[in-house]
Amino acid sequence: MRRYVAVVLLVAALALAACGGGSGKSAKTTTLTPAAYVKSAGRKTVHATSEHMTMKGSVAVQGQVVTLTGGGNFDNAHRTGAMHIDFSIGGLTGTGSRKARRG
Repeated sequence: MRRYVAVVLLVAALALAACGGGSGKSAKTTTLTPAAYVKSAGRKTVHATSEHMTMKGSVAVQGQVVTLTGGGNFDNAHRTGAMHIDFSIGGLTGTGSRKARRG
C-alpha cells in the first residue's frame, strides 16, 4: 500500500509542476515545445498573487489502476494554501488534505 501511495503522490507532484493555470480569458494560440511550455507556466505562476487548481487523472501501476481527483487554493502573498486529493486504488479509496503556511 505504501508503494501505491508513493505513486499517487508522485503523480500529483508531476501534475502540479506541469500546470500553468489560466485566467479564463481567451489567449493567443502559440506552439511551444513541452520544455518551453513548462518554463512559461513557471514564469506565470511566479507572478500570480493566488492560484486555484484542480486535477483529475489515472495511471496503471502493476496492473492496478490508480485514479486521482483533487484541488486546492493558494494565496502567494500570504504564503498559505490548502489542497486535497481523493484516490482510488484497486477498490481501496482514500482522501488526503493539507493546509500549509510558509513563513
